[in-house]
Amino acid sequence: SGRSVTLVGEQGVGKSQIVQTLADRLLDPMQQVPETLRFRQVFMLDASAIITAAPGRGEVEELVSAILGEAYTAKNIIIFLDHAEMFFQDGIGSVDISSLLIPTLEAGRLPIILALDEQAYLKINKQNNKLANVASRISIQPAEKPETIRVMQHHLIIKEYQSHVTYMYQALEKAYDLSERYIHDVAMPGRALVLLDAAADYAESGLVTSRSVEQ
Repeated sequence: SGRSVTLVGEQGVGKSQIVQTLADRLLDPMQQVPETLRFRQVFMLDASAIITAAPGRGEVEELVSAILGEAYTAKNIIIFLDHAEMFFQDGIGSVDISSLLIPTLEAGRLPIILALDEQAYLKINKQNNKLANVASRISIQPAEKPETIRVMQHHLIIKEYQSHVTYMYQALEKAYDLSERYIHDVAMPGRALVLLDAAADYAESGLVTSRSVEQ
C-alpha cells in the first residue's frame, strides 16, 4: 500500500526505533508481514542532514525530489523522513518544501513515514491541515517502567561492547528513577538512555552500578 503515516510523539519516545524495528522485520523471512510489504527496504532520511547538504530551498527541493523519484522507480522502498517538521516551515535550519511533499503524500504512490513531535504537528496543522488529511496519524506514548527497562536491556548489548563495561541491573532501575525525576526535555525511554549512557564514564572496576548512575 502507498498509504503514508505520521508518527507523532515527544523527543526520546522512540519514533526512530519503531521504524528501525519495522525495517528489520520486513527483511526477515521468518517474520509474518503482509505480502505487499515483504522485503521492502526502509530508506531513512534525516531532514537536518539534507538541509545541511543542500542549504537553499531550490537545492533541497531538487535533492528530495530526486530521492523520492528514485524510490518510486525502485518500487520496493518505504521512505522514512525523520525530523520532518524541518520541511514544513521556513527558519534557521529548516526549509518549507511542503509544496513538494504534500502532493507526493496525496498521490499515495510512494509509502512515506514522517516523524515529528507533538508541538510541531499541531503547529503545522494549524497553518495547513493538509498533512492530517494525507497521512494517518499514529501517536507514540512515552514508555512505562517495564517497557523502558526492556529497551535499556536491549540497548546495553551494544553499549557494553563499545564502552567495555558491564551494567548491573540496579543501574537500570536507578537510571529510570533519576531520569524521571530530573530530566524533563526528553521522553521515556530516551531520558533513561541518556543517563544510562553517561553512567558508563563513572564505572567502578568496569562495573556500572547504581552509584555510577547517581554520580
